[in-house]
Amino acid sequence: MEYALLLSAPLIGILVGLIPSMGVTMTLILLYPLLLLFDPIILIVFYAILTNARDFSGSVSAINLGLLGETTSIPALRERPIIVKAKKQISALKNTMLGSLFGMAVGLLILVICVVASTHFPLLLRTDVLGLFVLTTILFLVFWTENNRTTNIILILLGFVLGKVGWDYQNQTSFMTFGNVYLYGGIPMLPFLLGFYAIPKMFELMQMKKPETTPLQETQLEKFNYASALRGSFLGAFCGLIPFIGNSISSNLGHMIEQRLYKLNNIRHSLARLTSAETANNAAQVTLLIPLLIIGIALQPSELVLLDMIESKAWTVTGEINWKQNLFVIFGLPIGCLISALLCYNFVKTLLQFFSRHIRIILTVLLLIILGDIYWIGHNAQQAGYYFAVLSFFTLAGFVLKRYKIDAVPCLLVFLLSDTLIEVMSRITVLYFG
Repeated sequence: MEYALLLSAPLIGILVGLIPSMGVTMTLILLYPLLLLFDPIILIVFYAILTNARDFSGSVSAINLGLLGETTSIPALRERPIIVKAKKQISALKNTMLGSLFGMAVGLLILVICVVASTHFPLLLRTDVLGLFVLTTILFLVFWTENNRTTNIILILLGFVLGKVGWDYQNQTSFMTFGNVYLYGGIPMLPFLLGFYAIPKMFELMQMKKPETTPLQETQLEKFNYASALRGSFLGAFCGLIPFIGNSISSNLGHMIEQRLYKLNNIRHSLARLTSAETANNAAQVTLLIPLLIIGIALQPSELVLLDMIESKAWTVTGEINWKQNLFVIFGLPIGCLISALLCYNFVKTLLQFFSRHIRIILTVLLLIILGDIYWIGHNAQQAGYYFAVLSFFTLAGFVLKRYKIDAVPCLLVFLLSDTLIEVMSRITVLYFG
């Protein structure tokens, strides 16, 4: 059962990358009930393979459909006109796949070094350092480019308030429960995320016109630019270590820096910029696992969902090297990524055409899966009615935000970080102002 899940990770990652705007976060939410059946080590490896496989195919969706999956695909969208005009989509695919493998290898090397040297990281567990990490996140969200700053600040405050709802075990007080017994347990994460973000996003995709793929035919492939890949890999590996914002900026930063070296709008320069962006993205996807494995800190939204899963299964950071866990990641990740590359290269054209024709049907099936997830989890908690009420309320709120073109991400991230934020604030108050 466990190995079946790991073997399915490359295919799931490819499919996620081909569905526009799907993303790893939404995938983990959809698979939440299933993933809770597995041990934390299996979930960590599954996540690592899934995210890297998603990057193999995410650029395919951006280049061939002209649709943005996540912010990491922005460089591919920028280079798309040059690539399509030159009819070099296959070369672009080859470069992104080889670049992803290259970036993964560099990131994995750095991960191994950091794990071996992990006895030097206890400083990062200090309350003031954790507080600095959280403050960095909040500052980043204030400048979230999809909204203006005032809107972001309101969303941040809303996320904090929603995350604080329930019974406070530290102060033995309740917050905004209004005497409702269900609210004492807080707002459940899954129906909140699905209603506030996933369902409005899926309906938005259903309203889109059916995308048309561009021809995937090419007689002579362009060469892979190893220099661009090397620069992007080390830049991305460094970005992955930046708390909360590294992964989101890695590909765009790699693209921006490479643009200083390759300024022309021809296919060779375009592929060099794309290669740097893709290697930076995949290297960051690996090195962002370092804080999770060593000190138990999540650095991006999807990782926060993963951390919630594994912590619910009593996973903790002990301060000692967990060799079983880390070796599983070190050996499992390259095997999974190699399988992803082979699948993507050989079947991406067929898969792309299939998703292009049946995107609305696929999204409808995913919507039914969401409703099944909510019922299953709510029924097990004997709160099915409450879970559907939360889902309905926040789905309506999510559509209101979509109506006014407001991105809910700042609210979602602060909601997921609220427990950590409240704990850090309490500790700092006691340590420095008590």
